[in-house]
Amino acid sequence: AFEKSEINAKEENLRCYAGLLRGEALYGAGSFAEGAAAASKVAASCQGEVSLRARYNEGWCLIRSGAPEPAVPAFRGFLAASGGPSAHPLEGPARLSLGLALENLGNHDDAAAEYESVRAKFPGTDSALDAHSCLAALAAEREQYSTAVELYAAFLQQVGTVRTIHSPV
Repeated sequence: AFEKSEINAKEENLRCYAGLLRGEALYGAGSFAEGAAAASKVAASCQGEVSLRARYNEGWCLIRSGAPEPAVPAFRGFLAASGGPSAHPLEGPARLSLGLALENLGNHDDAAAEYESVRAKFPGTDSALDAHSCLAALAAEREQYSTAVELYAAFLQQVGTVRTIHSPV
C-alpha cells in the first residue's frame, strides 16, 4: 500500500506540473482565457510551488485577456499563499502585476500603494525599478506632470544600477 500511495503522489505531482506547463503554453500561444482557466484549475487542485506559480500565471492570463477585475483576487491569493518568513521570488512581480490590474480598473491610489510597497521592500532590484517607472507613468496618467517628470528623472538615474528593465511577466 505504501508503494502505491507513493506512486500516486508522484503521478499527482506530474499531473500538476504538466497542467502548469500547459497553462504557460496557452499563455505563450496567446490563448489567455484558456490559459487562465488552466492555471485556475492547477491553483485549486495542486499544492506548494506549482499552485503558487499557477495563481501568478492565472492573474497574468486574466490581465492579458482584458479581465483585470478577476486578476486582482488571483494576485492577492498568490500573495496571501506565498507569505512566509522570507519573500517569494515572484512577490515583487506579483505586487507590480496587482498594481497594474488595479490601475486598469481605475483604482489609482491602491495601484500606487502596491508600486510603493515594491520600491520599499525590494530596493535596488528590477522590480523596484519597474515600480518606479509605473509610478511615473501613473503620475502622468493622472496629469500630475511635475511629479511624473521628477519620477522619470530619478528613474533614468537608476537605469544601469539594476541589471535589466523588464515587464513583470
